[in-house]
Amino acid sequence: MPSTDHPVVRILWSTIAAVVLLATVALVLGPGRGMRTDIARQRDLVAQQLEITRHQLEIARQQRKISEQSLEVARTQLEIARSQLAKTDMSLDLQRQLLAIAQATLEQAKELNRKTPDLKPGR
Repeated sequence: MPSTDHPVVRILWSTIAAVVLLATVALVLGPGRGMRTDIARQRDLVAQQLEITRHQLEIARQQRKISEQSLEVARTQLEIARSQLAKTDMSLDLQRQLLAIAQATLEQAKELNRKTPDLKPGR
């Protein structure tokens, strides 16, 4: 058996050590390179999602502003409708009073007609 001090054995062990060292470096750095690429892609995707989310937020703010304006218009319309209802109620009350006066006047006219003799000749 050759001794470990023999130059061929030393070269063989050095070669084996170098291969093991290179394999270890390749295992460690190889996936690391892929991970860095994955991380960079994820960072880009997150940046895109953030931009989309900001855009959606701006749209939501615009929609809220439009909704607030619509609500204000609806409130104004409600006030107008309430005012019109109040005026219609007043008008209805006046019309009822006028109807009552007209009915009373008609009754008085009928009463006068009953009490007044017919003045037409020939009858």
